[in-house]
This record gives sequence, structure tokens and C-alpha cells, in this order.
Amino acid sequence: MKLGLLTACLPDLSLEQVADFAARTGLESLEVAAWPETSGRPFTATHLDVAKMTQREADAVREMLDKKGLVI
Repeated sequence: MKLGLLTACLPDLSLEQVADFAARTGLESLEVAAWPETSGRPFTATHLDVAKMTQREADAVREMLDKKGLVI
């Protein structure tokens, strides 16, 4: 089991900023808010809009998380 956090509670930070925080504090994983962006929903973040995500974007996210020692 890995200790992590759900990114949806940090809507004002980018996924990379959340990942930086998680790595600095010793967390090992992220449960990423990965639903389509919807206006009028101020209580949650969308860090990955997987409905629109390309393979190139997915690879970039994987590389960024790997460098920080995090998994989804």
C-alpha cells in the first residue's frame, strides 16, 4: 500500500505543483482528479481531462511523475 492524496482538493494548483508537494512530503502516490473540465464546479479540480488527453500528454504526465517518484 502506498500513501498518497486526492488532487481534487487542490483546485488552484497544477498537477505538477501537487506532485512537487507530494514528493517533498514523502507521499508515494496521487489519486488524480481525471474528469472532464466543467465550469460552475468550484469545489473540485480537474488535473487531467482524460476525455481530451493525447498519448503525448499521457507520456509527459508519466515522465513527470516518474521523475518525482510518484504513481497514480
